[in-house]
Amino acid sequence: MRRILLIGFLALFLFSGQALAQPLAKHLVDSKPGEAVLLSPGDYFAANPLKEGKIRPDRVYESSPDTINQLIVKDTAIGRHLHTNAEEIVYFYKGSGEMKINGKWVPVKAEEPHVCPRCVAHATRAGAEELWVVSIFSPPMPASGDRVTLE
Repeated sequence: MRRILLIGFLALFLFSGQALAQPLAKHLVDSKPGEAVLLSPGDYFAANPLKEGKIRPDRVYESSPDTINQLIVKDTAIGRHLHTNAEEIVYFYKGSGEMKINGKWVPVKAEEPHVCPRCVAHATRAGAEELWVVSIFSPPMPASGDRVTLE
């Protein structure tokens, strides 16, 4: 009896790891990438530096409820605009700059989040220092965009 229990536990141990490692409902996964990811902005920005221009946005995650972009802004502004469909959460990972919030330019620095509801105008500007930004849109912007430029 002990031998049967031991064999049963060993079989369960050996096979359950493989079975539990697979997604339980892979057909329901609608994200890109289609697996869990750890987004490390510091590593990402270090590996993907700004080479040309003054802004470089990269979409790093996309699903039906939201998208995550990582962007670098330097010596430029993202003009005053609003999003008709999406709320935007902006997290300043590194650097400093300014955001136009509620009609006023406000200094922003690393480790500060900014939450902007749908249809509320905002703008961002960065100086000579690179501003590393993680931006989350919920729901995701449609392929045609939902940004309305105001200035």
